[in-house]
Amino acid sequence: MSGELDFIGNIFGSIFGSNSRNQRRNNRNEYRDEQTRQRNKELQKNLNTQKKYIDSLSSNIKNMEKNHINTINNMKSNFNNKLKAQSSDIKNLRVELKNLSNEFSNVTSQLQSQIGALQDTEIKSLELANQWLSDTSKLLEFIEQNYRHDKFMPGQLNQLIQKVNTSVVSNINNGIYQAAVSSAQNIFLDAQQLRMELELKEAEWNILYENIEVDIKDFIDNCENSKNVEFEFNTSNGVEKFDVDVDYWSKGDISLLLKELNEIKDNFKKDKNNLSLENLEIMAKEINEYENKIETTVNKARNSVFSSQVRGDLAEVLASKFEQKGWVLKEAIYEKEDLRNPLHIKFGMGDDEIVIKYSPEESEDSIRNSINVSFFDRSRNDENYRQERLKEILETTQYLGVECSTPVCKAGTEDKSCQDETKLDFEKFKTKLSK
Repeated sequence: MSGELDFIGNIFGSIFGSNSRNQRRNNRNEYRDEQTRQRNKELQKNLNTQKKYIDSLSSNIKNMEKNHINTINNMKSNFNNKLKAQSSDIKNLRVELKNLSNEFSNVTSQLQSQIGALQDTEIKSLELANQWLSDTSKLLEFIEQNYRHDKFMPGQLNQLIQKVNTSVVSNINNGIYQAAVSSAQNIFLDAQQLRMELELKEAEWNILYENIEVDIKDFIDNCENSKNVEFEFNTSNGVEKFDVDVDYWSKGDISLLLKELNEIKDNFKKDKNNLSLENLEIMAKEINEYENKIETTVNKARNSVFSSQVRGDLAEVLASKFEQKGWVLKEAIYEKEDLRNPLHIKFGMGDDEIVIKYSPEESEDSIRNSINVSFFDRSRNDENYRQERLKEILETTQYLGVECSTPVCKAGTEDKSCQDETKLDFEKFKTKLSK
């Protein structure tokens, strides 16, 4: 056996049960209630704009469009109320969007049938052609002023406006009134279809934006609440509670997450008008990752606390055992005098010394402790004696509930005393951080 060896102690897996989901659900419901009220208020405001538009239409189309818009408003109001009752699961919300889309399609089909019936009874004249030109132009103007068409369906409104000029206006100027009326009616229907699609895009955009906004708020609150956490653990004295400074024991990771989320929040509001549906879908996935990041960080702090405790317990138990064998505990120090860092323990007996380094090692779901043992045997080079000391160390780790791997000697150090005297200098650990 060598004078220096390494083995790993696996303390425990990381298990963290968070009750944040219920709070998130409550926050989301409160937020959605407020957003529903805001959307319904906006719907009421739009009624005045819609009334002005309807009043400007010709008598033939006025009642038809009034009923059409009323139907749309009722469907939007029902949709908003359904969103209020739905869970935050985007899949459920998309189902409601699909239902709204089907309802819009049915309304558009009914409008198409009504306009088709008009075509059979109307006398195609210059007056009628100008009437349809005016009604179609006003619908296009209404869409331009009240919908974010450039954001959701760029260029499509302009195409319809160009069709009015090339098909309707041109045919009127050439005296082809029947063709002008037919073209205007087709463009009118296309414009209605565009409006329905914009309504759906707007609804989907609002859903995604609101979900992300409340997610960001939830995770910021979660970070704030996670800075100090109370844990319950089974001990020899029963269940005990511990208040843990998560930010300290995670080495600032909670503060880092909080900083990231606040930056995301600021940029999210700043870029609101520039965010596309695709941008929001990507952001929704990225934001949801913070739930796992926060839980992982709290786990890390929890493990770090008990990893440190195990290191301290090891020093205490080993000191008791070794002192019974005649060894003296010369020094025990955490690097940088920081409980999160490796613990160095030095025992001495006459000219012989033993140095034990107990270091935390982070893995994906836990923090383990690795042990490095260095034997400085100056009075004798006795492999059996080293094996006895090693056995005591292994028994101590097992007593503390630590499972250890089989010790492995470093190549070239078998059956030798450790030659690295720098390990005996504990003064450097007071000023040097663990790497």
